[in-house]
Amino acid sequence: MRPFTGTVAITGLNATDNPGPGLAVATSLRADPAFQGRIVGLAYDVLDPGLYAPGVLDASFLIPYPSVGRDALLSRLAHIQRTVGIDVLLPTLDSELPNLLEQEAILTMMGIETFLPSKDAFDGRAKQNLDALRENHDVAVPQGVALTSISGLYSLPFGFPMVVKSPLYGATVCWSLEEAVSAFHKQAAKWGLPIIAQQFVSGEEVNACAVGDGRGGLIGAVCMKKMLITDSGKG
Repeated sequence: MRPFTGTVAITGLNATDNPGPGLAVATSLRADPAFQGRIVGLAYDVLDPGLYAPGVLDASFLIPYPSVGRDALLSRLAHIQRTVGIDVLLPTLDSELPNLLEQEAILTMMGIETFLPSKDAFDGRAKQNLDALRENHDVAVPQGVALTSISGLYSLPFGFPMVVKSPLYGATVCWSLEEAVSAFHKQAAKWGLPIIAQQFVSGEEVNACAVGDGRGGLIGAVCMKKMLITDSGKG
């Protein structure tokens, strides 16, 4: 394999109790003998621990939070490109993708390559659309309902326990209607609507991370059993 000598920019450098994947991605690149390039860290906070991991990053920059919008992000990426050069951008957080989807042409004009899903594929794996994923592709997922108001909790087709989730992050196992109402308000205040109420399935918790070839094939995958979890339910 030919060595890669370009510059890769990686996001998601938070590494506290709700860790982002960026530090693990950067460390994995460093461990690959075929990688002989540079790594630029893109952080949302100057205190993100991944910025200070020894021997991992060659340079680092702050970028605007996703809520600021697409134009601010693209402007910042253009500045970073002019300053240090970026060959490949690897966003690692779900919340970043809406600002990048369908922007490949602009990024390519900047000289930045990336590997982004289509908008349809991204929308298809959203929590509020998992029922359609089960019905259309025969994927075994628990029954769930996307709710835009608290009244929906009173007429669900399944009972307790259930899991109340935000559209992005966070999930609370609820054993009563009172707990579900409280979780609904908490998740909605932090992450917005819709809130997803989903059947609870008891069992071992496992994370799987996979890389596809863009044609339905699997290049590689890593699985992790959640032996210990944080207060946020993270492995």
